[in-house]
Amino acid sequence: MELKTLSGSTILILSLLATPGLSMTSDSSFMNHSEQSIAGDDLLAKEIDIHLEKKTKPKKDEPGIQMEKKMPESPRAEPEEEFEDDPFASGEKEDKAEKDEDNLEGVNRAMHDVNDTIYQYFFRPLAKGYKEVMPDDGRKVLTNVFDNLKAPAKLVSSAIQGDTDKSGRVVSRFLINTTAGMGGMLDVAGEEYEIENVNEDFDQALASSGVESGDYLVLPVLGPTTTRGVVGRVVDTALNPLTYTGAGFFVNAAVNTTERVNETSGHIDDIDELNKSAIDPYEAQRHFYLELREKQIKE
Repeated sequence: MELKTLSGSTILILSLLATPGLSMTSDSSFMNHSEQSIAGDDLLAKEIDIHLEKKTKPKKDEPGIQMEKKMPESPRAEPEEEFEDDPFASGEKEDKAEKDEDNLEGVNRAMHDVNDTIYQYFFRPLAKGYKEVMPDDGRKVLTNVFDNLKAPAKLVSSAIQGDTDKSGRVVSRFLINTTAGMGGMLDVAGEEYEIENVNEDFDQALASSGVESGDYLVLPVLGPTTTRGVVGRVVDTALNPLTYTGAGFFVNAAVNTTERVNETSGHIDDIDELNKSAIDPYEAQRHFYLELREKQIKE
């Protein structure tokens, strides 16, 4: 039930009616009593107002149900997903994995041991003795001759790759060294005209055309190569002028052996160091060959 504040006049009337012996005809007493009543009524009204205000006004400390507003928590940032493998590098990893495969490892290791025995007991002693008796200039002359005979193979390889600069250098070096260089014994083109040599073969031409290297192979005596490299060797041999001299198998074999010994004489210490420092000589030779060929192809 709602309480209302009583006015001062209403309280005055009620008090007059309730007062016994009050004479309505006595003006003076009425006025005196009225003035006192009005003053008292004002005080009473204020007390009632204060009392009602206290009753109706809620206490500050009054316990009540407090609704606590909770701010919605911001979603916690999830850590970015970390890829164990870079998906964009998958192609490179697949190519590397294919390169690392050695499908013919058993046969290759056996042939590597055979070639190593041939090298240790034949080529190394022969190359070492050859190096002691043949002066550096003499070995360089033979190197120039064998390199000059490779000009047709270099020209074909450079032309297939569309490299006009290398093709022009091959032709220039061959003409100058064959004539002014006494059949290729002297590198006049390089020393006098500063025409840089070209290191190209048919294997590199096939690689530039997109032909895969295939399996790694170790050939008897010839050493490390790939299935693509075998095809390259066949074409390079076919383009070598010595093939058409009609000298016969044994003469060609002697020429090839001389070239091999002459080349090995300049790398005896390097080969010994590689075999000595390698934990697995076969794997070291394989890795060295594949990396070297990859570098030559890129160049």
